[in-house]
Amino acid sequence: MPGLVEAKSAFIYWGAKTFGERFIEYRLPKLDLTGIEQTPTNPLLEEARDAYANFRAARTPTEKAVALLNLSQKQIDMSYFPAARRSLTTLEELTRDLRPNDQAYYQAAILVKKAWIADYETGYLDEIGLLQQAQTLLATRYHGPRTQREEDLQSTVTHFMGRAHLGRANQGINPQENAAKAYDYFNHDQQRFERLRQQGESKPANEGFQHLWKSVCNLAFNNIEMAQAEVETANQLFNEHLIDNPKSGIRGHYFLVQGLIALQQREPQTATGHFLESARIRTDVENYPMGLALALTGASRAQLSVGNYLRSLNYFMQAFKTQPAILLYACNGRLIG
Repeated sequence: MPGLVEAKSAFIYWGAKTFGERFIEYRLPKLDLTGIEQTPTNPLLEEARDAYANFRAARTPTEKAVALLNLSQKQIDMSYFPAARRSLTTLEELTRDLRPNDQAYYQAAILVKKAWIADYETGYLDEIGLLQQAQTLLATRYHGPRTQREEDLQSTVTHFMGRAHLGRANQGINPQENAAKAYDYFNHDQQRFERLRQQGESKPANEGFQHLWKSVCNLAFNNIEMAQAEVETANQLFNEHLIDNPKSGIRGHYFLVQGLIALQQREPQTATGHFLESARIRTDVENYPMGLALALTGASRAQLSVGNYLRSLNYFMQAFKTQPAILLYACNGRLIG
């Protein structure tokens, strides 16, 4: 019944955009280009304030573009999707005043940010379309060697194409085909980071994330052994990243996927332990509300599977209180963020 599955996913995405955004915006403190008045509750709010201040202080179109792109990302990270779209609309207007190469780069970057929002709202088909437009811009507007920022943007396009296809697989839309496409995208991006490592420019966190997502793809193939191998490789790379970044909460991702693996192995209590360790990292080490909400939702799923309904509900309500956007994930097959 692929048509019904597609229709269900499209309906949930429509609901997320039409009603979910308004509900989430109502539940969260106001934050957009008109000002930021509330007391911050996490570091992202302070970073967003800084980005907005940089935008106000910027003198040139390029400086304004850098600040707006940064602000939109902070808004996306906090699930302020309408505010992020307003920032991107302002940025679109600014691109007319940029040099041709800068103009092409920011036009592609805007498409990628819009795809990022679609990814968070589980609108994976829209996400793929936006990323394809960004890919076309990058392929046709640049001649000769790309700069580092263009290579990085291309890497983001590749990574999110993988996320979009895996999202569709989790929704039950041609699951094996979409999971295989996702795996290929993550593998392609992983190979790029391996080349950078060989050139003495290693980025262990980015490299580790590709292995992490490949682990989730292997869960879709029900290949537990390969899923476990990939997540352990990711953990080794995350540990390398932690040497220079001891305050990073990156291992929260590792425990989240370990929880998913344990769930698939029908080990709900082990899964709960992994999810709660991920949640601890998201509070004690790094304040990351969406990561915390995802971990608590995983614990909720694990407890639900053994009939602990009140405990399951308690975990989910904690997740919802932490990050209302978790409803969008829970309703439409989202596993990790």
